[in-house]
Amino acid sequence: MGYMPGDYILVDTNAADRARQGDAVIAQIYDNSAGSATTLLRRFEPPVLVAASMEPDERRVHIVDGTNVIIRGKVVASWRT
Repeated sequence: MGYMPGDYILVDTNAADRARQGDAVIAQIYDNSAGSATTLLRRFEPPVLVAASMEPDERRVHIVDGTNVIIRGKVVASWRT
């Protein structure tokens, strides 16, 4: 719940494999039946991604398996104006 609409974030896509517990990450959730992917901003709590949101629909966890759920980058900085 630390990021707000309008905040800026800097994501290092080369650091995806170095994401550690508590890091904010960008991940993709693949839907093989529809042939599409959804990109999410989540907190990494190995082995799952969790949302820091008050919205009940967003509280679902996703297991990072390297096939259906993949971390694409790690948030390394954020700021707001």
